[in-house]
Amino acid sequence: MSSPPATSHPGLPPIPELFGKSLYDIRSGRFDPVGLRFALLLREMAPPQLAAEAGIARSTAYKALNGEGVGDRVAMAILGALGRHPPSLPPID
Repeated sequence: MSSPPATSHPGLPPIPELFGKSLYDIRSGRFDPVGLRFALLLREMAPPQLAAEAGIARSTAYKALNGEGVGDRVAMAILGALGRHPPSLPPID
């Protein structure tokens, strides 16, 4: 019997997925670099704007965009900033 994926915690909202892959991996503390950049593109946001909206340093935003590990609070701030800005570009088919 396998354990449930890291994105299915009771009472917590699911972590967004892009291209069938979780945007953030709880186990490693890393964002998917391609998925995070695509999420910014869909919202017409640049990394400095993400940093400002999330209340984090620009260097920390670039760290996440490069796929380096970030702390839980940083991850929550980034996911919160993305959640407050719904995608403004139409989906790509």
